[in-house]
Amino acid sequence: VDVQRFVRRGIKGGFTQIFNKTNLKGANDLSFGSDFTSLYPTIMSKCKLPHKFHSWMTTAGKTTDDIISEMENGPEDMYYFVDCDIAALAPEFQDKVSNYPMFPETQTISADDYSEDQVTRSVLSNGCEYFTDQTLNTTSFYPKTGYVCSWTYLKQALEVGYQVTKINRVSVFHAAFVMSDYINEVYKLKETATAQRGEMQPGTPEYDAICARIVVYKLILNGIYGFTIVNSD
Repeated sequence: VDVQRFVRRGIKGGFTQIFNKTNLKGANDLSFGSDFTSLYPTIMSKCKLPHKFHSWMTTAGKTTDDIISEMENGPEDMYYFVDCDIAALAPEFQDKVSNYPMFPETQTISADDYSEDQVTRSVLSNGCEYFTDQTLNTTSFYPKTGYVCSWTYLKQALEVGYQVTKINRVSVFHAAFVMSDYINEVYKLKETATAQRGEMQPGTPEYDAICARIVVYKLILNGIYGFTIVNSD
């Protein structure tokens, strides 16, 4: 139970990032969206995933650098979840990650946290007369305390300028390609169906049926990953 609760603390959910400040929902709307093709299936097919708890790492008497080095040089069949404190991101690195800030968390945002322009746009987009506090899954450059994430994620953060001030706890899992065979098989079925659809006449019952089958394959590929990491709390 302790391990489960620990890992669940690292499930933050997805967040939506607005890149362009001129999101007016009008004729001159300049907002845009981006999507990653087969992101979840690729992770499950190409990466080793944690599947069985191994142990809690012994951190007593070790420096933060010692622990980071141990994870960096650990066996390839081990996976780590880290409870750590993150320093505020230094100004010289903020532009580099401004489009994709890391370490999302649920926060209550008040008007004092926004610029005047952001408050105005929030009021307009929500169709209200004044700004109200909002609880959002969002990102910031502020320091984080007791933040749980995977070592893979933390390693990427270190590479773009984030700093770890303290590591509180590390859980170690066995890792393997536990989903690769299944995901690759479903992906082949989806590819075959997509090729068959290209040879069919749109608007026919056969065409509609193959389209429905492709949607089902996509839901299977994405849903397994998505529902595995849902934090119902």
